[in-house]
Amino acid sequence: ATTRADELRDELRRFDTLRPDSLILTKADEATSLAPLAHLLLDPATPPLSWIGTGARPTDGLAVPDPARLARRMLGGAA
Repeated sequence: ATTRADELRDELRRFDTLRPDSLILTKADEATSLAPLAHLLLDPATPPLSWIGTGARPTDGLAVPDPARLARRMLGGAA
C-alpha cells in the first residue's frame, strides 16, 4: 500500500506470466493515501482487489475490501 503507482505497475507486470486473477493489498494501515492503488485498479487489465491486510506481517488483519471505506481512503479521507 505504500508503493508508488509506477512501482505498483512494475510489480504487477513482474507476475504477469503467472496470470494472477486477484490482488492482495498489504500494509494498508501504513499508507497515507491509497490514491496510487486507485489508478491501478481502474486499469481494465488489473485483476480485482480481493483482500486488504493491515498489520506488520502480510497476513495480519486480512479482510475483504469494503468498497465505501476503500473509496474514502483513496480520496484521502479517514477509513
